[in-house]
Amino acid sequence: MKRTLVAVAVAATTLVAWRWHASTTTTTKDGGNAKLVLDRLWIDHVPKDDKDPVKVFVALTQDPVGIFQTTTAWKGEYEVFQYERAGGEIHARYPQTGDHEKFTFVGSKCHDDKMDYCLELAGSSRGAKHYFSMKGWELDGVPDAHAIEAMITR
Repeated sequence: MKRTLVAVAVAATTLVAWRWHASTTTTTKDGGNAKLVLDRLWIDHVPKDDKDPVKVFVALTQDPVGIFQTTTAWKGEYEVFQYERAGGEIHARYPQTGDHEKFTFVGSKCHDDKMDYCLELAGSSRGAKHYFSMKGWELDGVPDAHAIEAMITR
């Protein structure tokens, strides 16, 4: 499981590095529970072993980019997107393919799978529909791989 978490940390670090190099603009409006959902690491489940694929979702607000990732401790793939947010809706653009899509997000407190928060995504063709997160998985500033791993293994 620890290797899977390191893979998640590497992907999140890749996203942060990409964000640092990218220059995009966005218009945002306050909406629903964006403060809970954005700038937080989300996973679809806690991996059972190092070969159990985990889906990851992150959307950052400073430079509005996000990532959908599927990873094990040994293999993974990801897709980064740029976005604009309107309330509880994300208008995503995938630079690699040029695809565009809109999807909604709703985050809430929960206690499923020993997690503190639940996220529902609707309308996205990527990632999972249900994600979980924990207190302390907020992404403040520019975390490095070790900081992300420390958050996940608490």
